[in-house]
Amino acid sequence: MRLVPKSATIVLAISISLASALQAQTLRPLETESAVLLPSGATQISIGTSYSRNGRFPAFTAPDFLRSQDLVTAPEVEIRIGAGGWAEIQVRYEFLYLDEQLRSGKSSDQFGGGDAELFTKVRFLRERENVPALGAIFGVKLPNADRGDRLGTDETDFSLLLLASKEVGPVTAHLNLGLEILGNPGKLNGDLDESGSGQDDPFNYSLALVSRPLFPSAAGPYDIRLLGSIEGKEGSRFDNDGNTVRLGTQVTRSGWTFYAGASAGLSGATEDFGLRGGLTYAFELERLFD
Repeated sequence: MRLVPKSATIVLAISISLASALQAQTLRPLETESAVLLPSGATQISIGTSYSRNGRFPAFTAPDFLRSQDLVTAPEVEIRIGAGGWAEIQVRYEFLYLDEQLRSGKSSDQFGGGDAELFTKVRFLRERENVPALGAIFGVKLPNADRGDRLGTDETDFSLLLLASKEVGPVTAHLNLGLEILGNPGKLNGDLDESGSGQDDPFNYSLALVSRPLFPSAAGPYDIRLLGSIEGKEGSRFDNDGNTVRLGTQVTRSGWTFYAGASAGLSGATEDFGLRGGLTYAFELERLFD
């Protein structure tokens, strides 16, 4: 039974005001996206790691295929760059360690590179007094991971999400709604229900709340925030749907943000529990070329 509460040298001298503005754009350790973009030329580099227990990775793994699964990503690398004040470019890559016990009695452990992800986020509206910030993010997951080692599906996936963010009292609320198009690898990971054929098109959603900085006078130069979300996929024809609760914290000083969090799967192809942590550095790209 599941429980409900789941390189180039960088210039170091960045002002505290710049750091505060930039750190608000990343919601790690959540998977939710803010509708607020990085300013033009502003850059974030994140390096982290995660662990999940008894999820169903990769997508299209049948519910009865696994007895147990441990998945570690180390490192997770993400780069975000503000472009022109109206767009943000995102690139992600990770290395995976997968340890599995199959229902058939076999066991397997594999290590290798995962799939690269390329995304673009665009702004529609800035936040106003009675209007939320509005935007969208779209992109692809490329088929880089080794399919034979079950580190990926060897398919290209596409997703599009509409984004809304609004400050409400002591918190900022973020809503993501959209569609994911998953390429079907066939009967690679157990006997799936083949009630349909071709791609899978689950509906994606996420609702997150992020606190204002806590204890501003006592924390001194540090900004401490709490984050929480419920995220999921619905409407999958191939048992890829599920819902997850995530809770976390961010601690920011100057251009550096440390993040850590935990997750619990509520239903479907999600982990029993998971952990995630890492470090994000924010800087202005043009300072590298001064």
